[in-house]
Amino acid sequence: MYKIQLNKFWKRLVSKAAMRGVGKEMAKYLGDFEFGVGGPNGAEAVLHSANRFLNEFHSDGSLAMLTVDFTNAFNLVSRTSLLYEVRTRCPSISLWVDFLYGQPTRLYVGNDHIWSTTGVQQGDPLGPLLFALVLHPLVHRIKVVDVFVRVTGGEVGAASSLAPKIGPLGLSPKKIGEDIAKETAKDWKGLRVTVKLTVQNRQAKVSVVPSAAALVIKALKEPERDRKKVKNIKHSGNISLDDVIEIAKIMRSRSMAKELQGTVKEILGTCVSVGCTVDGKDPKDLQQEIADGDVEIPQD
Repeated sequence: MYKIQLNKFWKRLVSKAAMRGVGKEMAKYLGDFEFGVGGPNGAEAVLHSANRFLNEFHSDGSLAMLTVDFTNAFNLVSRTSLLYEVRTRCPSISLWVDFLYGQPTRLYVGNDHIWSTTGVQQGDPLGPLLFALVLHPLVHRIKVVDVFVRVTGGEVGAASSLAPKIGPLGLSPKKIGEDIAKETAKDWKGLRVTVKLTVQNRQAKVSVVPSAAALVIKALKEPERDRKKVKNIKHSGNISLDDVIEIAKIMRSRSMAKELQGTVKEILGTCVSVGCTVDGKDPKDLQQEIADGDVEIPQD
């Protein structure tokens, strides 16, 4: 049963005026996730956008697309969520929307009536916007994408190496390369590290996901070297067992060991690969001392 309401001219007129007042702002907020609000020919825009995306990034047929057809969707929207989104995103029309949807609506069926408590009313000029506002947070949760790339800290990588991973997400490889260089220059300059890009609505948050080797090399506090000029960099020097324990705590969530002691032994193995000593000793000797109980490692 459709909710046929707003048959009075003045209600439609006010809703149209409200939509005109917030249309541009809401179209900007909804971005490329919504084609039914604030613009003409929405169905055509969807088709053209899909074709352009496929032609630019997946002309080899490697991408599958899924369409979802909501059944009676406008009638299923939670009015509590609807009113919250309106008050948060477009408060200028919240009083009017609250007047329309703040109370159950009476629907007449012959000589009887039922109460409508969910959904937006068919024929409401604000209907598509209200539906899109409720759906938008769900779309955002689905759309969050994590992308991992290996970079040299503090250096702007080649755009061509980033483009295949972030181009399909609508991001500029040049801009992202600059953001990565800025973020990694703080603590990881000159070191090879893994960077995670959390992408949402064409915005990327940069965070470093350091490996155990990167943390060990950082703890060595070696002088900065240009990786473009110096190839096959060899590491030496010494770090303390306390440094190893701190690194083990950082890597704990990614360790297969049951206890911190096991993770410490893993980091000592990394020290062997890097080529440094720990407290002036061969890391292998320390591993054995821990196994024999001669060196105690604190609990988690």
